[in-house]
Amino acid sequence: EVPTKRASSLSNAGRGPEAAEVYLEAADRVPPDQAWQLKGQAAQALLANGHLERGKALLKEVLHTMGISTPGGAASAVVSFLSLRARLRLRGLDFTEHAEEELPREDLDRVDACTVAAIGIGLADPVEGAAYQTRGLLLALDLGEPRRICQAVATEGAFSALGGNKGLTRTGQLLHLARSIAVRHDDPHLQAAVDASESIAALQIGDWLSCHDAAHRARTTLRELRVPGHWELATAETYLLAGLGFLGRLDQALEQFSSILTQAQLVGDLHIETHARLGMEFNAYLIMDQPEQAETDIRGALDKWPIKEGFTLQHAYAQRALAQTALYRGDAATALDLAEEGYRKLSRSGLRSVLLILALNREQRARARLAMAAHSDGRRRASLLKGARKDAAALDGLGYAWTSSAALLLSAQASLLKGDAISAGRQFGQAAAMYRAAHMAAHAAVAEVRRAQIQAPNEAAAARGTLSDLGAQNPEALARMVSPVGGEESQQ
Repeated sequence: EVPTKRASSLSNAGRGPEAAEVYLEAADRVPPDQAWQLKGQAAQALLANGHLERGKALLKEVLHTMGISTPGGAASAVVSFLSLRARLRLRGLDFTEHAEEELPREDLDRVDACTVAAIGIGLADPVEGAAYQTRGLLLALDLGEPRRICQAVATEGAFSALGGNKGLTRTGQLLHLARSIAVRHDDPHLQAAVDASESIAALQIGDWLSCHDAAHRARTTLRELRVPGHWELATAETYLLAGLGFLGRLDQALEQFSSILTQAQLVGDLHIETHARLGMEFNAYLIMDQPEQAETDIRGALDKWPIKEGFTLQHAYAQRALAQTALYRGDAATALDLAEEGYRKLSRSGLRSVLLILALNREQRARARLAMAAHSDGRRRASLLKGARKDAAALDGLGYAWTSSAALLLSAQASLLKGDAISAGRQFGQAAAMYRAAHMAAHAAVAEVRRAQIQAPNEAAAARGTLSDLGAQNPEALARMVSPVGGEESQQ
């Protein structure tokens, strides 16, 4: 009793690895029919903190004891996910409500194990995470316990958004159902869980403002409730950081980054730490104009990530962050090598189904191609321009406000390299307006800098001042990262 209370306290404080050790020591002292529950709690503590290899191995042992099969690899995870998703479509979301105390403890534990696996694994491998999520949702619906159903349906809504607009209707329906359950039971904790899922879903479809606002609501509620447990609040904090980055509120993002990183490192939460260090739209050290430190920190975070094989979200984040740093420095060749390698690996991995990641990396590849085209000539230049225009067209075809804005910014740079400064100036101005409408202040300021450099050089300083006001320590270097072509090229 006493060791498990200590383990629970450690887990609630976010100290997953320490909690896991206490749970496992306790499991060695009890009969096998009780040990699997303690091992399950140990697995959950490890997964929640990003210690995936050990957590997954322990989880599979526990799930097998529970009679639940687990994916054997990437291909198996895809098959499992598709099979489970087909079962969910046939079954539907209807359920008969039962109070928790009416239900067998082992059945509730199965749902809880799948839920933690879905989130803990899904933050690295969304496909495998989705397989656990759908299985957990099916189990929750069959049991009918409303709190677990609400959480499972809300998490399903977040996973549903990974495919972008094609899943938008279903995402909305799922989140509406989860919200209705939380409201009907007058449970602010559940409502905070739905807010967190809404934040994740909004991020996936490029609605940065809704991502920020939903994460802020979740954080506020969880703080007011003083909910025990580090994981939920840390997740809300992380998506608040993501929203701030895309919104271009660079000074606020730096403050949030510092707060999250300190807490994550204090408790050993690798999930939150690597997301903060690798996943920001504008790397914290680039905002501070420290590109050497940015590269060191990116590589350090990747070295610390426990999964070395395959290509997880963290690997994709790191590859993109390194290419961003190269563009910031003006190193077009390195940026292009990194961007093309990252997109190639991404396209061959399960992450290709995550539309946001694919689009962000395609947009970055196009910027790197344009940067290299500016330093090339002849067939090489023509090939790079053709590739960048193809990327821009693909982005525009996705139909999101941010991808259409990015496509126009890319087209403006391509026009400038083709010698059409008049079209480029107009396109930069249109891109600035579109980015403002998409609530992307830093990107809008960069587009405005480029427009002014062509159409009204006396206005360029004011546009750079906007970037400074947002928090950029070196506005011109940040502008070079977002729009590599401009400035000197506009004078050629």
